[in-house]
Amino acid sequence: MKYRMKRIYLLFVFVALTACGYQFAGGEGILNGTVHSVHVQMFENKSRWSDIDVIFTNDIISELLRSRSVSLNDTSDVTRLLGTIERVHVDTLNRSADGRPQEKYIEVTLSVYLKDKNGKKIWQSQPLKTRESYFPGETHQNTLNIQMDAIKRISKRVAMTMVNELGQGF
Repeated sequence: MKYRMKRIYLLFVFVALTACGYQFAGGEGILNGTVHSVHVQMFENKSRWSDIDVIFTNDIISELLRSRSVSLNDTSDVTRLLGTIERVHVDTLNRSADGRPQEKYIEVTLSVYLKDKNGKKIWQSQPLKTRESYFPGETHQNTLNIQMDAIKRISKRVAMTMVNELGQGF
């Protein structure tokens, strides 16, 4: 008897939730399912940091492949996903008593946008400014390597954010 009451109760809850128009989070995303195939174009790099355009472009491609939300196309006669790295800024968060930097951060400012096959912009992200803190190394070369690792973490985070923002609308 108890088992039957549980089933009736669960059925009642299910009917009540669906009848009220309740929906689970997610959905079609920004593009409402209009883009099914995309060509990821190399990001434009306006900063002085070499190769970060490759890092950001590859991370976007990897995240799109992982999400399986859109098919990737090598031809440019489909919707194109483009990005511009506007600025990379390095600054100090705090210093030791003798004035040496103890902790620093690197901040990347960029935008991502979609153009249709005719070159018309159909979507653009808000200018995205994101930062990652790090501890400087003992040598200049070590610090540069640490900074590049911080940029890679930023790139992965940006790729996830952009694909999530576009949602399943791809």
